[in-house]
Amino acid sequence: WPLAAVLASCESGGDVPAPIELAGHRSVVTCVLVLPNGRLCTGCNDGGVRVYSATDGSCERTIASLPDDGVSCMTLGEDDVGKPMLFVGGGRTVIALAIEEDFTVAARVDKAHASPIFSLAASGARIVTGAGEEVKMWERVRGNQLACAGTLRPAAGARRLLRAPVKITGVQIVPAPTACIIVGCDRHLVAFDSQTGEKLWARDLRNGKIVSVVHDGGDKISVAAGKNVSMLDFGVAL
Repeated sequence: WPLAAVLASCESGGDVPAPIELAGHRSVVTCVLVLPNGRLCTGCNDGGVRVYSATDGSCERTIASLPDDGVSCMTLGEDDVGKPMLFVGGGRTVIALAIEEDFTVAARVDKAHASPIFSLAASGARIVTGAGEEVKMWERVRGNQLACAGTLRPAAGARRLLRAPVKITGVQIVPAPTACIIVGCDRHLVAFDSQTGEKLWARDLRNGKIVSVVHDGGDKISVAAGKNVSMLDFGVAL
């Protein structure tokens, strides 16, 4: 729905306008985000990244980013000079697309993980990806090329406890007050220093398995687990 129209309808007490359909997907849509210029971007199991007008829902372009693997996750970040980038993960591959350069592929890492990538996040020069039981930290070198800066295994303790594989289901980078990486795996929420990889703290959630972790840009973390969404105060957690 166009946000302005929905807000205007709520203020006037009228009906919510009909939704705009983003057509053209040939398989299941796995992720969607809003680009810096207000356009909408979707990722799909057919491997395509599609850019739509937020005004009328028309598809402006399709990028065949990961045709063999399908797109599982996307996030926004910046290159080494502050220009907006779109990071896309799918299968075992991560690619970086330069938004202002007509979505040109600026970097690509094949076989980034041994398992399919399910989540990724970016903040400043740091990018993290989550797959299987591990999280990898990436840094940009030689322009926008990506190099692995370290591997975190937050699920190791949970695996020993449960005696079964534990998958990473959510990952976020929180730049302040302490730059850290928040990882969700099974019922556990774990924080690591984003520079050193040192474990900072861990929490066990009893609401069910974690399916997503979201940072609100301030001092709160929202965690979806089971049938509940919990909001944690990041400052208190530290």
